[in-house]
Amino acid sequence: MLTLQEFWSINVGDRVTVTTPQGGHRSGVARIFNRDAGVIVLNGGGPHGTPVIATPGNVVRVNHRKQ
Repeated sequence: MLTLQEFWSINVGDRVTVTTPQGGHRSGVARIFNRDAGVIVLNGGGPHGTPVIATPGNVVRVNHRKQ
């Protein structure tokens, strides 16, 4: 679990891994930020870019994009 400051330090292009309600892990690339709702939408891959929702409570790991 991340603090809010660590959560909002995620940038577009960072790879983020989250836990699912079933206990599994999904990863994706950060694409859309919604500060009002407190979520980040990740592109989970696949032919249509499956959306994955990241919240401060379900983020496991963040790999920041190299600058």
